[in-house]
Amino acid sequence: MPKRSNSDPELNDNSKVAKCDEVQVQKITEEAVKIPYKDKIIDGMLTFPTPSDSNNHTAVILTHGAGGDMNIKQLKYLSEYLSRSGFTILRFTCRGLNVNYKTNVYRSTLKFLHSNAEEYGIKKCVLGGRSMGCRAAVQLANQLQERKEPELSDFVVGIICLAYPLHLQDEKEKLRDGPLLTMKMPAFFISGTEDEMAEKKIFEEVLKKMPGSPVIHWLEGVGHSHTSRKAEQLNVEKSVCEAVKSWLTKLVRD
Repeated sequence: MPKRSNSDPELNDNSKVAKCDEVQVQKITEEAVKIPYKDKIIDGMLTFPTPSDSNNHTAVILTHGAGGDMNIKQLKYLSEYLSRSGFTILRFTCRGLNVNYKTNVYRSTLKFLHSNAEEYGIKKCVLGGRSMGCRAAVQLANQLQERKEPELSDFVVGIICLAYPLHLQDEKEKLRDGPLLTMKMPAFFISGTEDEMAEKKIFEEVLKKMPGSPVIHWLEGVGHSHTSRKAEQLNVEKSVCEAVKSWLTKLVRD
């Protein structure tokens, strides 16, 4: 690690998004990293607050869905926002439609971060992603529970799901709720009330069945891509950033 100095409609357009505001740290640093996975190298990007003493010792891993890459606008600006608030963010690119493959790459990314945690003053980690990316994060969280890996299990303290794809657009009866119903760690969801892959009424029933006390933040009138009319897009992005920061701050303080 460098030393400090249906389809998933990702946010790769040129629409404006909200930049960070009302945050504590004024400067951030980005470092490209190479994450080993079998005979491949996975591209990653670390975003962290500077100076380093502003770090709250919590890292968040983020990845994209079935399309795009780690530089989709929602993940990039969320990374900047959270880093300016004291969090270290590691986002990575993993293209492909196989959720098991993405989960395996996610595991390697987590191990990479954990192995360098002392150097970066990181004591705990939150898994996260959008759409298929958060499916992989949930699957990994369940694997950590099942395999009883103390070091990694103790390192991971929560999960963030942006636009969890609960079902395919035209197959609402085939729910992807199984992994959610067995996941025990604290979970935070952001979903649009018009998400064509997570109908609100169905999602609310699933949340009631989940262990613990999952929290959800609804984006009114927004679909799976978390995009809205240009006049409202800044508000959508600001709402996402503020909601995630609020939940994370409470999580690491408890």
